[in-house]
Amino acid sequence: MSEGLRACPRCGLPYSYLERHRIGNKVYLYAVHYEGYERGPGGRTRKRVRKCYLGPADSPVVSVSYTAAEPQVGSVYERLSLLTGLSADEIERQIRELLEAERRLRELQGA
Repeated sequence: MSEGLRACPRCGLPYSYLERHRIGNKVYLYAVHYEGYERGPGGRTRKRVRKCYLGPADSPVVSVSYTAAEPQVGSVYERLSLLTGLSADEIERQIRELLEAERRLRELQGA
């Protein structure tokens, strides 16, 4: 179930990618949530993201947390299932359909 979607160990929401920040000789991990675009000062468009701090990369707790995202994703689907009355599998199917439709739309816009 849900091999393409990853859940943030901190907030439980899907994240776009992991980001590593090196400070000195330590590396820290952040889960980055893409939230769309916004108009900045001067009318410039910029990407809006939110970051959740996960901890040092070499910490065993962080390693287990972000690599074991599958149960976390399942719990997100279960929460959505309770809110919507749909089964977790139906929610996952609808999310995959939306992602596929978005991909096709981007292909058509780029062509």
